[in-house]
Amino acid sequence: MPPLGQPQKYAQAWETGLYNGFSERTSARDSTPLLERLIAGLTSDLKKLGSRKLNENETPALILEAGAGLGSHALRLVQEGFSVIANEYSELAAREIHHKRDQLTPSAQARLQIAKGDILDCLRSLAEESIAGFYAHSLVHTFSEDERKLLYTEIRRVQPQGGIIAVSFKAYGDYVQNEKGNGVKPTEAGPVISDHAGRISRLFVTDPFPLIRELQDADYQVFDTYWWDVPKNSSQNARDHPRSQTEGMTRPFGARVARNIKAEHFDLGVHHQSQTDGNDFIKNRIEYRKFVGLIAQKTNGEKR
Repeated sequence: MPPLGQPQKYAQAWETGLYNGFSERTSARDSTPLLERLIAGLTSDLKKLGSRKLNENETPALILEAGAGLGSHALRLVQEGFSVIANEYSELAAREIHHKRDQLTPSAQARLQIAKGDILDCLRSLAEESIAGFYAHSLVHTFSEDERKLLYTEIRRVQPQGGIIAVSFKAYGDYVQNEKGNGVKPTEAGPVISDHAGRISRLFVTDPFPLIRELQDADYQVFDTYWWDVPKNSSQNARDHPRSQTEGMTRPFGARVARNIKAEHFDLGVHHQSQTDGNDFIKNRIEYRKFVGLIAQKTNGEKR
């Protein structure tokens, strides 16, 4: 069976220098609102047990990150005291995670595993009810609907009741859509658009409800949704146009709230006009990476 998503295409882009970790030069390099919510949710649940331990063996709660890239978010989770499996398909990116792990203390190194290859193979190698959290930032929008359903089924097998999934998608209006969009295929959740080179197809979300139903069908209850954006090149944009990466984030999630989020999201302009003339606006315009994230918890199958 071929790997889920389009990891071979990303791996090729890594190797040819066309892709080097989209978050590395942005404020999202070290964290996202989605990651912060995952950490807060797991910390709250585990505090009820008196520690950040997952089971009777007193091992740290285990989080699996899919599409770990250069490993910055995996390192953040390790720093928070969790054990982490960083799954990455690209050999080049996985080597960078190994290099970063080597800089950690011995105890932190022991809590970071690196699993190169397909996420489905990684999940199927794990024991049932072995991971407390699953995190995938800006990954599953490259999956088809059938691939996402298969992914959630496998995650459900390896999580105990109460386990948390945190996934994010590209949102409509992302600069990649505006800059490279071609070959549009409409879906309920939003258009799937291939880039001009035909390398990678991405879902750009306009309506999260079909994505929420997919998680519900896998016996997960979605309790939070987030919309946020990050300047494409934050080093320059942060100087010219200060803006928090969490601006535009809305929670908690609910059916009525979500429909308001959908409408409000499009009020967040891709470009912010300067106070000078039109030429300065064109020169200083900001392009944003836009995301929508879902946080869900495994149920016993009764909450739908």
